[in-house]
Amino acid sequence: MVFAAWQQRTAHPLLPPGVLLDRDRAAGYSGILLASVGMFGVLLFVNYYLQNSLHYSPIRTGLAFVPMVVLLVIGSQPATNVLLPRLGHRRVVPTGMALGAVGMVLLTGLGPDSTYATGVLPALLLIGFGIGNVITSSFQAGGAPAPTPREHSSPPCSTAANSDRPHGPVPDSTRFCTGSPARWTPATGTCSPPASFPRPWATSPPAEPSEGDSLLLDYKAFLPPLDTTQHLVTNVETVINGDTAEATACFLAQHVRANTEGGDQFLIGGRYDDRLTRTPEGWRTTRRRVNGLWTQGIPKVVGSTLDRRENG
Repeated sequence: MVFAAWQQRTAHPLLPPGVLLDRDRAAGYSGILLASVGMFGVLLFVNYYLQNSLHYSPIRTGLAFVPMVVLLVIGSQPATNVLLPRLGHRRVVPTGMALGAVGMVLLTGLGPDSTYATGVLPALLLIGFGIGNVITSSFQAGGAPAPTPREHSSPPCSTAANSDRPHGPVPDSTRFCTGSPARWTPATGTCSPPASFPRPWATSPPAEPSEGDSLLLDYKAFLPPLDTTQHLVTNVETVINGDTAEATACFLAQHVRANTEGGDQFLIGGRYDDRLTRTPEGWRTTRRRVNGLWTQGIPKVVGSTLDRRENG
């Protein structure tokens, strides 16, 4: 609101008010914003599905998106160059959005037993072609030169169109990040008694076992003092033996806290060793062992939490 008020009073505004008041141009900006949000959501969640549910490698996952990229290019240039002169923006953009929406609806039907060819690929093709139509058509509408003398050139218009792209993913990624803590508590329910969590830390002996809720409280106390943390986990290798299973995954945890004496980073590499049991309600974790295999950096970054673990 402050920016809008300033732009109305200045003699040479960065974004002339008339740019946003034009109906066709505002529709173009909205199309770019919606397409950016949709594309980011597809790339994020389909990526997780391919690697975690279908157990694709990172390279195979990247190749799985190639058909969508090909259709996006076709929808962006050849198809749009033919369709826009004949149909206009008002028909091409809604049609592209409809195709993208159909593709996203198809993604809601994915499950553990779905395949790439029948479940993922058709949706990606529709989304790629649809979003390709939307982005190019919306850019042409949003970046067109403004008609009035005050808004005499296209730079303000095209700049506003480009600014929608980096901001588009923000609400989508924020929704994902804020939803992650809400998923933790149900996950601890899969660790019903007698589940326990022996936690050897670096070279220290294992800390005493604790139930899932206790582990959750431990991490909630551990994370807030940090400025940044990143936790990377490999695909899980599972060996099933009847009604029991052993699961293993490697991890790399990076912790950052500024103004720490000697440095601001502490890295921990290790391995999760899980034991699972099949129950009438599904698989349940009966043991999780966190093995710290190596560390690098300044232990003071994680403060008293690490000291407590080492002394436990």
